[in-house]
Amino acid sequence: MRKKKKKNNKKGFTITELAVVLVIVAILALVAVPIYRRYVREAVANEGRALVGEIAAAQEIYFARYGRFFHGTAGMSFSDLFGVDARRNRYFRFFYVSATDTGFTVVTDAEGITLNLTGTITAPPVVTETWQ
Repeated sequence: MRKKKKKNNKKGFTITELAVVLVIVAILALVAVPIYRRYVREAVANEGRALVGEIAAAQEIYFARYGRFFHGTAGMSFSDLFGVDARRNRYFRFFYVSATDTGFTVVTDAEGITLNLTGTITAPPVVTETWQ
């Protein structure tokens, strides 16, 4: 009588192989997530920079027309007279404008990023950023 050979048809992965894959995925996640978050924050900051750039241009036009800088109300999102609309933004949806006879200051913030735009009659506008 012949003995039947046992076939060793194991299907699937061993626990060691699964553990190695999990360690590799964890290492990749530790590296990738902070890089991804930095890119997202930079994209958010770019939206704010575009808004304050638009406000700076609008201030120059307003000054050329009326001989003074625009002074808005707190928490503006849209100004028909000023020509700036922040409602289309995803993050930077409000801005605060204060002005004197010789200059202006604009503040906008979102997602822990604060942008300050300061301009005067004699100097071009300057943007300062604060990241929290």
